[in-house]
Amino acid sequence: MMYSNKLRPLSTLLQGGGQQVSLTSLLPINYSAKLNKKLKMVSLLLAAAAVSQSAMAATLGQGTTVSPSGDVYDLTPTFEWNAIPGAVYYRLSIQKTSGGYAILPEPLPSSTSHTDSQSLTAGQCYNWWIRGERKIGDYGPWSAVKTFCVKEPLPDVVVRDINWSPVSPEPGETVTFSATLENYGTADTPSGVAVGTGLQVGGSYVGAFFVRNDNGQTTSLAAGEEYVGSFSGTWPASSGTWPASSGSYAVKAVADDINRFTESNDNNNSLTGNIEVVANDACHMVVEPADFGSGGNLNMDPAINTFLNSASCSRVSLRLKPGNYLFDEAIDFRGNLSGGKPDISFEFDQGDYHFSHELMFSYFNTAAQDVVIKGAGKEHTWLKFCLTGTTCSSDGWGMLHFRQNPEGIVISDLSIEGKKHSTTSWAFDGAIMLSLDGTLAKDVSIEDVRVKGAEYGIFAKHSQNLSIRHSRIEDSHIGVYLHNGDHHNVLIYDNVITNDSQTSGGRYGIFSTTAMLDSAIVKNNISNLSERGIYPGPGSQRLWIHNNSVDKAGLGGNGAGININKEDLVDILVSKNSISNIGGGVTQSGLGSLPISDSDEDKYTQNSTSVSSTTIWPNRQWNGYGISTSGAVSGGVALVDNDITGAASHGIKVNPGAENVLIYKNQVENSGVNGLSIVPGYAYGGQFGYTGQGGISDVWVQDNSFNSSGRAGIEILSRGTPLFAVPASCEDETNCTMSQTSYGVCSQVGGNPCVDLYSTTNCGDNCYLPTWQDFQVDLHANTTKDNDIANMIINPQRVVGSSVNLYYAISGMAASHMDSNHSDNYHLYPSGHIGQNSIPSGCLSHSSTGTVSRSDNTAVSKYNTLVNKIDGLSFLLYDESSKSWQPIGLDDESRFVFERIDFGISAPGC
Repeated sequence: MMYSNKLRPLSTLLQGGGQQVSLTSLLPINYSAKLNKKLKMVSLLLAAAAVSQSAMAATLGQGTTVSPSGDVYDLTPTFEWNAIPGAVYYRLSIQKTSGGYAILPEPLPSSTSHTDSQSLTAGQCYNWWIRGERKIGDYGPWSAVKTFCVKEPLPDVVVRDINWSPVSPEPGETVTFSATLENYGTADTPSGVAVGTGLQVGGSYVGAFFVRNDNGQTTSLAAGEEYVGSFSGTWPASSGTWPASSGSYAVKAVADDINRFTESNDNNNSLTGNIEVVANDACHMVVEPADFGSGGNLNMDPAINTFLNSASCSRVSLRLKPGNYLFDEAIDFRGNLSGGKPDISFEFDQGDYHFSHELMFSYFNTAAQDVVIKGAGKEHTWLKFCLTGTTCSSDGWGMLHFRQNPEGIVISDLSIEGKKHSTTSWAFDGAIMLSLDGTLAKDVSIEDVRVKGAEYGIFAKHSQNLSIRHSRIEDSHIGVYLHNGDHHNVLIYDNVITNDSQTSGGRYGIFSTTAMLDSAIVKNNISNLSERGIYPGPGSQRLWIHNNSVDKAGLGGNGAGININKEDLVDILVSKNSISNIGGGVTQSGLGSLPISDSDEDKYTQNSTSVSSTTIWPNRQWNGYGISTSGAVSGGVALVDNDITGAASHGIKVNPGAENVLIYKNQVENSGVNGLSIVPGYAYGGQFGYTGQGGISDVWVQDNSFNSSGRAGIEILSRGTPLFAVPASCEDETNCTMSQTSYGVCSQVGGNPCVDLYSTTNCGDNCYLPTWQDFQVDLHANTTKDNDIANMIINPQRVVGSSVNLYYAISGMAASHMDSNHSDNYHLYPSGHIGQNSIPSGCLSHSSTGTVSRSDNTAVSKYNTLVNKIDGLSFLLYDESSKSWQPIGLDDESRFVFERIDFGISAPGC
């Protein structure tokens, strides 16, 4: 794609410079005055032409480059820029900063990004520019220069966590150590080179470990991979363990400790913690099962709870030794009983703990007190509930259960597992249960925890400053469940939520029934669910759903990767998520192409009464949406740069009630029905949850690709007339008869709504008139190819006499945006564009009220405001080394490692 043009060095031209050269100065001095006169006339003509061309070019604005810039660890980076209103093509120019000739590709289509297959040179820096063009000689000015330097893709191995057991050892005890490594880099560590990590305690070498595979052989660490290793002795003088002696000691782990391979950053290889060795005294207590008597909280030694509230200690530690804690009732640790409010550390050693009932933590509810529950690592400390013994809670609440306004709670470095009675029945409602009584759970940190076998992995009814990081949730009905009250400043980052099989009962990955405000769901891996991956609640505001992976949701039939189809959403950004294999049921991973012929499709789109429902939707119950949204009222909802493949029905679904929705730079492939489906029109009762949600307003769709769908790349079905004819009696809100060739909406029969849209069963005579709604949608420079029926189906119809406005506009199209292999390009209504194969060079629009364009689509301006709000998100996290809570922003790239988003958008439109 890239060409060296030796006739056009760009040292000055690209930056608007250049030296003026007289034509006659290039000729021999003995040329006649007559020739000089002719040449002067030619020069004047050329100058006039240049002025004319300049005036023409001025109608196109100057472009703005976005990325790459700075250091880039990618030999084939993606170039991104903002759209230029009116541009049909773009010219991308790249030049080495060391000089030489520009690399000029052929003009690019109106997409605002480009990735080339030709690799750039590692160690070389480049300048690049962009400009818009309409045709030869009709172009705008070059953008300002942007510079980047290509670095060789390299690994970057860091120590993310250190653990030891016992957490607070007594003098003379032997301490074991482990560490968690992660490769933050853009490349795997070199094959055949060991990845070693060394350990020092108090400045003295103790041991090391190497990254190994399941066969015990040393192996490389892939980019993004995590590895937990236990330290052992590698020299005769070291054992990997440490004999504890009184005092406080620094514990330092160093990845790639002897520099076996090159990394992109050698300054982040080490992590240091602090170990304290103390004997049992008034502020430190060691307990075991016998110390709890035989009856749990009723017969527990009163000295334990008295100790937890000691007025003489600023901090107390209660160390529980492994064993069988099998009692008649729950163990209830209580604060606020008597005495003071010290910070408390509940510590669990390496090993297995068996509990017959929940562990309760009550009345730890003041800002002056932190409660830390810590193990020796989630691979080494296991809290097991109802998995052994005959005594077992038959209906427990939470395995770790926090009551009455818990505040300042830290849970880290352990695993929690509960009993499952059957596929859909658990012995405990939650693994970690916060504020079951509906009180506020405030300042809660859950980090490096594994939970398995609870109906809800992590549950909170009302929370503020809740963070869940680096954890794993398995075999739960709902992985993270936020319920009842609003949830402020929630961070769910870098977790795995999965189930061991398609039929293990998992329903949702992350689910909120109420608003999430100033929150972020980032870099989570979610899979094997019967319904939805991520599902925030109504009223959510300033929420970032970013860089997550959702695979195999909707295995029970219906499902969605990310579902934001709720009311009153404001400032929601859904970006750079990877969503695959959504919907279709357990035995079929996707719906595939619907068996509809071209002729049947035309009948369907034109709302014929001659097509039966079984022909149109033979598998209507198998819905699978990559992303489903309804939109926002005052703020914006933006779906940006997501990758969606294998949705059983629709890659992206925009439902009634959507407002201020931006759909930008998404890649959607292999959807069973449509790549993008926009369904405005009427709201109706009792059907698919759309009651009262209304029409579609200010939806902007730009620079996306919707390819290889079973029906259409893009379909906008206004529902301006029903799918099937409605008898006149029903239109007049009188009785009507339901059948497959007449369409009515059942309100209710015997107190129950009619569930099946096309069923004749129990529908009776209860029908009513739908409420018709507006829609306004702008489509700019979208690619739709290889779709079975048509690349675009747009049907803006309405009932006679309705005053609603049905508007669409298509712009920025070039030949590369569509094909006609086995589909028509356009099925657009009203008539005049049906089955159109040619690509419009200008704007193609329709408005039922006569307005063919609008001056603004607020989805774009809302998005540009939204990005600033998202950038300002900050969270209160617990720092273990300083034992304090600290505000940390997501822009801290040393702590939060994920693919960033950094671009705005302009809206050329019609």
